[in-house]
Amino acid sequence: GGPLHILQDDDEPGGPETFALRRMSVMPAMYDQLGDRAEVATNPFKWDTSLKYDHEKGSVRWDIVGDLIGAMTIDMHDELMKAWKAIQEGGMKDAAVERLVAVPISEDEAIRLSKESWDDPEIRNTKIAEWTRFAQDKYKDAAKLAK
Repeated sequence: GGPLHILQDDDEPGGPETFALRRMSVMPAMYDQLGDRAEVATNPFKWDTSLKYDHEKGSVRWDIVGDLIGAMTIDMHDELMKAWKAIQEGGMKDAAVERLVAVPISEDEAIRLSKESWDDPEIRNTKIAEWTRFAQDKYKDAAKLAK
């Protein structure tokens, strides 16, 4: 139901009928109105942040970043999880974590590819295949470095 779906308790008047959604409100006024009764009591609209989102840059590289995430985390989910588990069990060694988070493309290259050739299916598919191989290799390497 209405804006009170962000309440913690099912038995709260106006709250969820069966289950709390466990989500933050998108309505800033709800944080002041509900206070600690809200599932997430911290108002993100009042957070101080140094993050400055560059909409132009984000728009240019939108498709390429989506493909990169797909190739390295979605398609390789099982391998990623095995590597992450090995790293945790190995005590979070710096070299293993560093290898785990490596990326196969720089920001400048991503922007250049996005502007010049990402619409070419051959170039796009070749790069995605390279990234998938890169991810396979880095997850294996990270798991070995974790030991």
